[in-house]
Amino acid sequence: MNMKNLEFLNDQIFYTGFGKELEEDLKANLEKGEKSFDLNYQNTYGTDKVEAKLNFTKSSQSELYFFNSYDMNLQKGNGQEVRQRFFIGKENNITLKEAYNLLCGRAINKSWTKLEKVGDGEDVKYKPTEEKYDAWLQLDFNNKDDNGNFKALRYHDNYNFDLDKFLSELNIKGISNEADKQQLVDSLKKGNRQAVIKVEQDETKQIFIEANPKDRIVNVYEAKQSVSQKEEIAKSPKSQKIEVTESIKRNERKQKKQGMQV
Repeated sequence: MNMKNLEFLNDQIFYTGFGKELEEDLKANLEKGEKSFDLNYQNTYGTDKVEAKLNFTKSSQSELYFFNSYDMNLQKGNGQEVRQRFFIGKENNITLKEAYNLLCGRAINKSWTKLEKVGDGEDVKYKPTEEKYDAWLQLDFNNKDDNGNFKALRYHDNYNFDLDKFLSELNIKGISNEADKQQLVDSLKKGNRQAVIKVEQDETKQIFIEANPKDRIVNVYEAKQSVSQKEEIAKSPKSQKIEVTESIKRNERKQKKQGMQV
């Protein structure tokens, strides 16, 4: 067993968000020397259950193993299930928490490396270039590729989704400091639904917000929801939208004719 390969794979698993609990299982499978193997992982987020199968293959030209992908299955608290395969490579990897947020219907924002298509047919490969770009990514649950994975939509800078401006419109308490505001923005870009305090007519109340680049708005949810409301939200992400400020809606209407690049 190649110890450097073990160390590299352990780091790769850790930084993808699976922690260190798979280290012993990984070592045991590497010692077996089989052509391929998988590791199983489970976690919960509130009432949601996550199961992942991490896929590894052995190189045909050496004794090295590669972490190729992980299959993610999300079982919602209401029993609804959704699954997706996420690929692992040198660039454009999606972490476990980002994958969870994507399967919940939310969008993530990352710096992506542009890939160049090389070859055709079964020999086609995508080679990383030195060009990078920022974009929001969201799964399209209405369309799947030939392998059964949901296709991804990307919303680039020219799609004109201005998250900073929308946060200012919501009049959120505690983000006048640039560092605190950036921390909130970073969380929203990871696809998280974030708890914040909104100031409204000299009163404060807790709300939850999440970025919605597709509609060029910020989704807002009341902090307290009945069981029936929570179940309805789980069934339909669109039903989660509470009224956003009128100025944000006006911005959305003004930008409605802007194009989207996928």
